[in-house]
This record gives sequence, structure tokens and C-alpha cells, in this order.
Amino acid sequence: EILTKPGTDKVHGNLMVMGNDSAFNSLNPFVTSEPSYYTTFMNGSIGGSLGKKASWFGSVFRRDNASNSIINADLLDANSNVYNYSAAVANPQSRLDVSPRFDLQLGDKNTLTVRYMLDRQMQTNSGVSQFALQTQAYNVANYENSLQVSDTQVLSANTVNETRFQYIRAHDSQIAQNIDPTVSVQGAFTGGGSNAGVVRDNQDRFELENDTTEAKGAHAIEFGARLRLTRDANFSTSGFNGNYIYSSLAAYAAKTPSEYDVTAGKANSNVALFDAGVFYQDDFKLRPNLTLSYGLRYEAQNRISDHNDWAPRISVAWAPAGGKGAPAKTVIRAGYGWFYDRFGASY
Repeated sequence: EILTKPGTDKVHGNLMVMGNDSAFNSLNPFVTSEPSYYTTFMNGSIGGSLGKKASWFGSVFRRDNASNSIINADLLDANSNVYNYSAAVANPQSRLDVSPRFDLQLGDKNTLTVRYMLDRQMQTNSGVSQFALQTQAYNVANYENSLQVSDTQVLSANTVNETRFQYIRAHDSQIAQNIDPTVSVQGAFTGGGSNAGVVRDNQDRFELENDTTEAKGAHAIEFGARLRLTRDANFSTSGFNGNYIYSSLAAYAAKTPSEYDVTAGKANSNVALFDAGVFYQDDFKLRPNLTLSYGLRYEAQNRISDHNDWAPRISVAWAPAGGKGAPAKTVIRAGYGWFYDRFGASY
């Protein structure tokens, strides 16, 4: 990893824009007319210095996709006669990413970096296509805010310490435009309200890590610790409106559904997970062409009763033709270790 000194950059940046419009494209073969649509794409960045001990950098990404969803379904008229129904429904989608960064030189041996990122994704009239009629539409709004802070300190000529902190706040929502009972006619259409219901998810993720690296003779030693906390609060009414399923249009005309599905219960759920880990690792250069690496990691978390999660690791790297100033063209590596998967919030 290379650390550059803040405050030395000159202002520089770039901007790129692309686009596509429906005027350049053919009509969808399933419809006789459709709303105009377009796609625009923009990506840019700029950076420079803030005095002699600080630098800044920012980037932005924007995409707008004003597309259409095509319906091609079979329906019944007032006299129970089958007719083909087709339509084009506007389905605009957009994404925005904004990410500024600041690098600060707090001292000759201390560098602080602060990053922020906003990710926003929006959709309107999703869920409409082919057999799914306009009443199946739902809107999507997803937001994610990320804050990252890292502090790097050169403690001595052979020792570097780095502290990193990250906070991520994510808010996702999916809201049906119609919550009447769903009507599904196999091979013909899906109408009524949307079975997607209302879904909201709020998640907070905290992470704090501290690592120290020290070069001591033939040893490269690294040790540190990590703390993580995840909180997830979810609300969902998917399937709460009920779904009448008909085997055919004839069964729909006769009002004889073959199946009825409905979800009932508690719409709210939340969970908090915390885990911690510490580690020690040593890369010991036994000879110029032979390195032995060994280490130990320990992890623990809540929600499970077993905390005996010791994870030893050992490996070796050998360059048969290396040594005595001759560059090695082949390196043979072997290793063994224990690794654990964390018990995630989704469980």
C-alpha cells in the first residue's frame, strides 16, 4: 500500500456523458404505440489540494433509464369473450452515486482520510410486464449512506499503526401501488393488487478495526482487532393481500379458483448481531528463498453459544532457484488453516 502526501495534488478531473433516445430505435412489435424513452449516463470526478496539508477528491455517477414495460395478456370482455390486451407502461429507473474524499496530513507521521458515499436507486412501475397488468406495479426506493474514516500513524522506522472505522446506513423500500387481492389466471394475466405488498428494511452496520505492522529483523509481524455490529429492522406485508389462482380463463369466468394463498402473521422483525476478532501473524524469513508464516485468530459473536472459535494458520513459501542474489522464477506455496463463517443476520 502506497500513501501519498496530502496537499501536493493539482486540480484535475474528467467528465463523460452518453445517451440514447427512442427516436433512434424501432417500435416494440407487441404494441402500436409507446411513450418515448431514453437513457442517459454521466460519470465524472475532480480533485485537488486544500492548502499544503490537505487534498480532496470527488466523484459522481448518474444514470437515468426512462424505459417502458410491455404488457401482452389475454383478458375477458363483458360478454366473457377472450381478447388480446397489449400496452406500454413507463418504467423509469435512476441511480445516483456521489462520493467525496478528504486526505489530511495531521503531522509528519500521521495521515487521516475521510470518505463518504451516497448511493440512491429509484424505480417506478416495476413489476409490470407480459401477463402482469398495470395494477401489479410497485415503486422501489433504495438509499445507502457510507462513512469511512482511516488514520495511519508511523510509530517508528519499523512500525505502522492503522485505525479504520466504517458506518453504513441502508434504507430500502418497495411499495405496491394497489393492495387489493391478487388475481392470477395461468397463461392469461395477473391482475388485482400486487402480492409484493409493502416492504421496508433499515440496516445499520458499524465496524472498527485496528492493525499494527512491525518489521523486526527477519520477522514481519502483524496483529490487531476488529469489532462489528449489525442492526436490521424489517417490515413486510408481502402476500398479506391474498392471491386467487385460476387454472384458465374459463375457470376465471366461472369464478372457480383452484387455489387461494395468503400470508398472515407479524409484519415487523428486527435483530442485532455483534462479533469481535483478534489476530496475530508472523512472516518469518528463514532464508532468502524460504519464508514461514504462522498465526492465530480468535473470533466470537452473540446469538450462538459456542465461543471456542480458535483459528490457527501456517504456510510456507519456497523459491527453489532463489537466493544469493539470483531472482526466483518459481515459488512453491503450501498452507493449512482454520476459517469460520459468521452467523449472519439473515438467519
